[in-house]
Amino acid sequence: MNGTRARPAHGPGAEPGRRDSLRRGGETTAALYRAAALIPGVDVVRHAVDAAGRDGVAVARTHDGERTEWIFDRSTARLLGERTVLVDDNAWGEAGPVVASVAVIDSGIVDKAGQAP
Repeated sequence: MNGTRARPAHGPGAEPGRRDSLRRGGETTAALYRAAALIPGVDVVRHAVDAAGRDGVAVARTHDGERTEWIFDRSTARLLGERTVLVDDNAWGEAGPVVASVAVIDSGIVDKAGQAP
C-alpha cells in the first residue's frame, strides 16, 4: 500500500466537491436524474412543490405506502428539496397529505466544517 486512501463521496473526509456536485446542476447532473427515472420503481412527478413553495419536477420512489420525492428545478436540474407524500393509509395517517418537506435554500463547498458557503 502506498499510504493513500480513497476518500468517501459523503460525510467527514469526503473529497471536496463530490458531495455537493448533484446540488449544483449541469448537464451531467441532468443526465443522472434522467437515468434515475428509468430505474424500475422510480417515477417522475411532473409537478412537485418543495417546502419553500418552489415548483419543480421530482424523481420519486414509493415504498411502504410513502412516496419520497427529490424535487429539481426544471431548467437547471438543481436540487430544490425533497418531500414525502402518503399514498396509502398508514401510521402517519390517511393517504394524500405531504408528511415531510425540505427546501435546499443554499449550498456550496467550504474548506472546513462550520463555515458558510
